[in-house]
Amino acid sequence: MKNFHILPILFFLTCFTLLQAAPIDYLPQVQECSTEKVSIPLTTGKFHLHVSKTPEKSSPYIQALINEKITANLSPEENTAPIIDVFLAKADDPLFSDYLIPPSTVEKPESYAIRCFHDNEKNAYTICLVGHDNHGVFYAGATFLQMIFNGKIIISNITDYP
Repeated sequence: MKNFHILPILFFLTCFTLLQAAPIDYLPQVQECSTEKVSIPLTTGKFHLHVSKTPEKSSPYIQALINEKITANLSPEENTAPIIDVFLAKADDPLFSDYLIPPSTVEKPESYAIRCFHDNEKNAYTICLVGHDNHGVFYAGATFLQMIFNGKIIISNITDYP
C-alpha cells in the first residue's frame, strides 16, 4: 500500500522535469515582417494621429492608448526632427487613398498591416495602421504600441493574421 503513494510523486517529478527541459515560446510572432527597421524620434508638435470613423468599436480605445504612450515618450521639439503622421483605419477607408495599400493586403478576418513611408523632401514619415475589420484595426494599433519606447518609434513593415 505504501508503494502506491510514491507513484503520484514520481509522475509529478517526471512532468516537472519534462516541462523544464522543453521551454515553450508563448510570445506571438507576426506572419510577415521586413528586416529593415527605421528608428524615428518622437518630438513635441511633430506627431499626428489620424483616425477614421469607420472602425467605431476599436478606434476610441486604441486611439487613447496610442496617445497616452506617445505623450509619455515625447522629447522636446527639435527643428530637425521629422514629422510623423499615423493613420489608423480599415483597409477600404478613403483615408488610405493616397497610399498604395491594396485591401487584399489584409483580406483575412482580424488581419492587419503596418506600412511606413518616408518623404525625404519634407522630412516626414507616414505610418499606416491598416486593419481588415475592427479586430484588425485594434491589433494594428496594439502592435504599433509595442514599437514605441525610449522616445522613439522603431518601425518595420508588418503583415499579420490569425
